[in-house]
Amino acid sequence: MQLFKLKKAASSTEVKIPKAQRLIKTSSSNVLTLFVLATLGLQGLLFLQTTFNTIWIAKLARKPSPTLVELVDGRSVQVGAQASLYRSPQAIQYFTSQITSMLFSASGTLQGNDKVPTSTLKPTLDPGVELSGNSFRGKRKVTTAAWEASFALSEDFRSTFLPLLAEITPVGVFSGTTQTVLVIDHLSEPEPIEAGKWKLKMIANLYFFTGGDPEGISLTRARIGKAVPVNKDIYVRAVYITPKPLPESATEIQRAVYNARTAGLEIYRFGDLATSPNPDVAPPKK
Repeated sequence: MQLFKLKKAASSTEVKIPKAQRLIKTSSSNVLTLFVLATLGLQGLLFLQTTFNTIWIAKLARKPSPTLVELVDGRSVQVGAQASLYRSPQAIQYFTSQITSMLFSASGTLQGNDKVPTSTLKPTLDPGVELSGNSFRGKRKVTTAAWEASFALSEDFRSTFLPLLAEITPVGVFSGTTQTVLVIDHLSEPEPIEAGKWKLKMIANLYFFTGGDPEGISLTRARIGKAVPVNKDIYVRAVYITPKPLPESATEIQRAVYNARTAGLEIYRFGDLATSPNPDVAPPKK
């Protein structure tokens, strides 16, 4: 006997599931394919360029550097690749001897100066360069050649050296009655201190000639020169070389600075600088 009478379930409603749509349309698929192909092509070109650059650099590294340079006047010179702070010992010695001679030697005239006409028979007296901007206890003048050579000194050293040089420069130099000549007996090989810095030992004598002739000292009038030892440690360092030449309109000061800096070197210290070679000043008692 059936206790419970089951009712017929209500007819369920049929759910219709829509057909799956395409996730990517045909046009979008074509664009993606073209993008992938273009990326692969670009990567291939970059790979070829990198390979070419690698081969070219390898050939350049094995190629010897050029050693022959032709100058403006047609002459050819041998050169070699060096570090930026490198200076040959010969160049350092030449620079040091040239600058020290210009600083301490004084002819009293402007012979050899571009401002003096070649037709001038009588040499022009050197008026000197008067210093300013410093506190002086005495003389203020240095010779024109010394002033031009002083631009080969470091700026901090130059400001202290020029007043001392003015003190030891005889007054007779500017009237043509006195001449000084620095004779270097020995200039040592540059001793490296650190990269771009050297020390040289100079053994020299500074000769003073007085003739009492305001028109200039001649060999027949000059007295026996008095020699004063000038033994110094000279400290030199490499500096930046100006790559461009001066224009035609450059001033006298610009030319002096440029000519003093063309060697790419500067003197930044003199040892035993307090010793005065002026014969008018008595040497300190020991």
